[in-house]
Amino acid sequence: MSQSTVKEIMIPCSELSSISADASLGEAILALGEVVDAFRHGGRSSRVLLVTDSTGRMVGKLTPVDILRGMEAPANRMAHGADDARLGRVHCVIDSCLAQERRDSLPWDTAGSLSRTVKVRDIMQKIGKDQLVNENDNLNEVVHHFAKSRHNNLFVAGARGNLVGVLDVSAFYGVLTDNVKRLCPAA
Repeated sequence: MSQSTVKEIMIPCSELSSISADASLGEAILALGEVVDAFRHGGRSSRVLLVTDSTGRMVGKLTPVDILRGMEAPANRMAHGADDARLGRVHCVIDSCLAQERRDSLPWDTAGSLSRTVKVRDIMQKIGKDQLVNENDNLNEVVHHFAKSRHNNLFVAGARGNLVGVLDVSAFYGVLTDNVKRLCPAA
């Protein structure tokens, strides 16, 4: 496994679908629906929808869970990023207010209006340093990256720092499984 690199198992950007950060939630639901459907039928190797800015540069990703979070009320969406350790005891009050907001919110029933007003840029996962690997990194380094970041996908940077692909945990796990079978056939 130490001889393999990220580049050998990543999914190149050219094989992934993308959507503009300025697109609506409704457009994202439909586009991601096509990606998920193709994944289920073996036509895609990932359920990720890349997000691009107005220049076509990759700035994030969108997954089915991001879509569901996008359907929540704005207060609930903000709570997903809240740092409870920083808030101290105040989080009890915030949690109580959010619980009331959830009871009053009907994301399924208001999906039509949400799909027009919420934008992809508001719900996407932005590219963070904890989710970035280099195409020449060996797979030993990737184990550590997946373990500490707890993401299902990592973005892959090329030699010039440009984003060239996505490393899906399932592709990585497939290589790990093959390696174990090869090295420990009785396992």
